[in-house]
Amino acid sequence: MPTHDLALRVLGATTYAPRPYRDTKMPAPYELHLMNRLGCGYSRSTWQQMRDAGGAAPWLDAQLRPGSVPETSKVAAIESWFPELLWSPTLKSERQQAKIRGAFEHARDLGCRTMLRRVYSRRQVLETMVDFWSNHLHIPLDGGSWFAARCEYDATIREHALGRFEDLLLACTLHPSMLSTSTTSARSRAPPTRTTDASCSSCTRWAGPRATPRRWSRTRPRS
Repeated sequence: MPTHDLALRVLGATTYAPRPYRDTKMPAPYELHLMNRLGCGYSRSTWQQMRDAGGAAPWLDAQLRPGSVPETSKVAAIESWFPELLWSPTLKSERQQAKIRGAFEHARDLGCRTMLRRVYSRRQVLETMVDFWSNHLHIPLDGGSWFAARCEYDATIREHALGRFEDLLLACTLHPSMLSTSTTSARSRAPPTRTTDASCSSCTRWAGPRATPRRWSRTRPRS
């Protein structure tokens, strides 16, 4: 039978009724919402972890205390897959200058390690917040003098990702990678980076009126 005729017969059929497989269990809308918005998305393992915790609320409470969530053996092994990331900043800089291993190679490995953590980690909320703060307080992975300490900067964000914002902002602002990007911009007379602007703007939200610079005055209209 020609394909066109078969399609007409299928479309013209009136006796078809869907028969879903009732034994396939699906997460509740709220559970799916938490996995998509606060976690790294739905997966069978994350949903099973949520069910084992006793529901969405207990799962979230445990996620906010990542030390109470045991990690998988695969996540523990990920560090060993990228041994060059464990080099000291001095060694990374020396190897780049000697053209043995470039900044872009460290950037590639750090990006791969980050993605693998998001895929396999049981601490889904922590990974989501690390990603959020890494974007908000962004430092490029490669190029410039800041690349050598970029892995340590990632560790700093990870340490404070679920803590007090004041501690996170202070630690990131004073980190060698962040200071290096600010110094480079100052020497080149380049405009402030998005990271520096975001940090200053966020800082004045909790620092109080006396610490607010004129150009970040709360009375200034938003553009």
